[in-house]
Amino acid sequence: MLEKLADSVSLARATCAHVVRRVAGQCDALKDATVGWLRLHAQEISHGRADFGRTLVHILVGLVIGVMVSLTDLRPREVERPLASALAERMSDWAMSFAHHLRAGPHLAINTFLTAVFLLVGLPTLGVHLPLAKTLVVLTFVWASCR
Repeated sequence: MLEKLADSVSLARATCAHVVRRVAGQCDALKDATVGWLRLHAQEISHGRADFGRTLVHILVGLVIGVMVSLTDLRPREVERPLASALAERMSDWAMSFAHHLRAGPHLAINTFLTAVFLLVGLPTLGVHLPLAKTLVVLTFVWASCR
């Protein structure tokens, strides 16, 4: 039994040495290829960063406007002008919708967290493997946010 173990260890050592030599030679080539790709696509990456920043600013401005509108008391007034009354009605609907989603946020987070704990921690601890568990957590989040 010890001889088989010694043979297995020596075979593993020889295999590992071969793999290490082969990978060590490829690391420099991989590094050069990565640096070359980054130099070639640097402008596209910088555009992506600018687009990401612009999108983030749009999201933040939308959130600020949504909070301001949801905290403002928009009661329908007797307005004779059709455009003003339509805008006031739409802003009132938007404010109610935003306030509804703002109040639903903690419930949504708790629901998704508990589902994730159950599917990703609880079931595997009990030895139950559920395929696509992460997808179910995402679907729980999406379904709860659409309610």
